[in-house]
Amino acid sequence: MRLLSIKFCLFFVLFLLHSAASIAQTPTWSADVASIIYNNCSSCHRDGGIANFSLMGYAQTVAVADHILQEVEANRMPPYPPDVSYQQYAHERNLSQEEKNAISAWIQGGTPLGNPAEAPSPPVFIDGTQLSTTPNATYQIPTYTSTATTSDVYQCFVLPSGLWTQHHITALEVVPGNRSIVHHVLVFQDSTGSCRALDNATPEIGYANFGGVGGNGAKLVGSWVPGAMPYVLPTGMSVPLAANADFVLQIHYPAGTAGLQDSTKINVFWADDDTPNRTVNIERVLSHNNATLQNGPLYIPANTVRTFVERFTLPDGFDVSLLAVNPHMHLIGRKIKVFALSPGNPDTIPLINIPDWDFHWQGSYFFKHPIKLVGGSTLYAVAEYDNTLDNPNNPNFPLKDILAGESTTNEMMLVYFFFTTYQTGDEMIDLEQSDLISSAPYQLPNSPFLHYPSPANEQIQLVCRNCPTDTIPNMRLYNLNGQLVWYRQNVVLPFNIPCQNLPAGMYFLQMSNNKRSYTHKVLVQHYGN
Repeated sequence: MRLLSIKFCLFFVLFLLHSAASIAQTPTWSADVASIIYNNCSSCHRDGGIANFSLMGYAQTVAVADHILQEVEANRMPPYPPDVSYQQYAHERNLSQEEKNAISAWIQGGTPLGNPAEAPSPPVFIDGTQLSTTPNATYQIPTYTSTATTSDVYQCFVLPSGLWTQHHITALEVVPGNRSIVHHVLVFQDSTGSCRALDNATPEIGYANFGGVGGNGAKLVGSWVPGAMPYVLPTGMSVPLAANADFVLQIHYPAGTAGLQDSTKINVFWADDDTPNRTVNIERVLSHNNATLQNGPLYIPANTVRTFVERFTLPDGFDVSLLAVNPHMHLIGRKIKVFALSPGNPDTIPLINIPDWDFHWQGSYFFKHPIKLVGGSTLYAVAEYDNTLDNPNNPNFPLKDILAGESTTNEMMLVYFFFTTYQTGDEMIDLEQSDLISSAPYQLPNSPFLHYPSPANEQIQLVCRNCPTDTIPNMRLYNLNGQLVWYRQNVVLPFNIPCQNLPAGMYFLQMSNNKRSYTHKVLVQHYGN
């Protein structure tokens, strides 16, 4: 009997130790999860945001924890369509595998709060400008009342620039007037008057048009989606704005927003007339409307899946620096991949891969650094269209044949590129950094750690400001696949992390103690390679 009692006591002690270890390993809201939610979700999930529920605190997040788990594990949230393992972009809005694991473990572990004193404060959002300098001009649409009842509305607004000579846009920011109803904004310039004629032909404010803005002469100059930063071109670069041009804003208002008002505006910066600048072109280089479509016409019969290929070869001797890429399809599109091949080099130059196309989440994607393409290089786009009932976005029942065109019942296959003539050193320009951008769209308690240079070459230099101690108990470096590539304990600052043997790419540097952890994105790019 005594032996049984001893065995029972030992079993009970082991059980308690195991339970304590499990609890200790479970992430908590305060120490681990709050910062992830605030950094990646709350910009849309908040009062006045585009999402239909708020994630601005522990109670609100726990109430929808099961839904969050489903969306995160299915990679549907946060919505960031490009495959970042194919190419990396400035201001990415995606969760690392480590962050996904923390959210999953927290929810599956019972959503523990942890120590409330350790939790960061909810973010403070800035609904106005994110720029630190006054723009040269601001253009605002008239107050518009959405008419989107049971279907989405794409309303176009024509705003005369009032500029009688050509100007050179160096930065452009879209400021939604009502973030709870503005889903995305496309900004065009039109010097032909065709969009103004469309506007004049309708009695209401603006005019409705799906896809583009309906004017063949309109050229894209910018865009906005939730979470997007203003685009600021590198010093000495600009987009030409034609004399007497109109700005045309196409704004997507989702179904169910009827009766709500919006007054979206754009802030525009331009170069001084006497400032030398390099022209940045924003052109749909690949398009179903021209000879770049190899197996056209763009026609998808009912109950078929078709793949189309576009290609365009740069003239010999015409070297360019690609700054950004913007693919565009409608509702039948399912996936699109864009890449380039250099003459005499079989290696693919990846530009963008969207494996699960969603018309409602699209935009212009700036690369981390400009990508050089030498003259004679060929640009390719490969896109798949699914005109069957297996496509959940198919708007037609019964199924209909799909032709190329602007309307909801049509399809498009366009790829816009931001590019300029190549100059030596363009590959080193950091497209994420700008003196014009004052802050992120929201503010969180700052990490006390600083790392430099960016990008790192042979080492990552880490220092700390206002740290209570100069020792970090745990420091880990993860790659994009969530694999641990470097680890140290009890690191004394300042400290240099060796990275000369790491492949170039994005990494996540985590510094933590028993109370709090901070994660920094770190770019490694070996100079001269």
